[in-house]
Amino acid sequence: MDGSRRSLWLPDRPPTWLEVALAVLIAFEVWTEVGPGEPFSWPHAAVGFVVTLVAMGPGTESRVGKVIGQWFRRIGLLGRSVAILLYIVGVFVVFETVGAPPEAPTNGIVTGSLSAVALLIVVHVVSVREVDGWLPD
Repeated sequence: MDGSRRSLWLPDRPPTWLEVALAVLIAFEVWTEVGPGEPFSWPHAAVGFVVTLVAMGPGTESRVGKVIGQWFRRIGLLGRSVAILLYIVGVFVVFETVGAPPEAPTNGIVTGSLSAVALLIVVHVVSVREVDGWLPD
């Protein structure tokens, strides 16, 4: 990738060991989720993959993506942790009140989305050819 394309799809910094560890964990999760006997939907996996890839690539350069990115960086590590925990609590509340969605489409979307994240991390490591520390500067 040339420099202009890399900045659209990848961060303008080397990947971290934390991101590499995340990619390994995702690979393990995907490996176990797509196994025989597990409810799974390939069309939903494709949708999750493409939507996540677009959101993490060109989506970050959109007006909405930039506003969300600035806000997420501005609230700091504690704020991001609280936002993620509130999201998890919200999902739990919805599951308890409305009920869980069908398993096969949900597994497909989540697996496709995680696969896109892992792919971007791998492409980042391969394109930069270095890993820098555990956390970004």
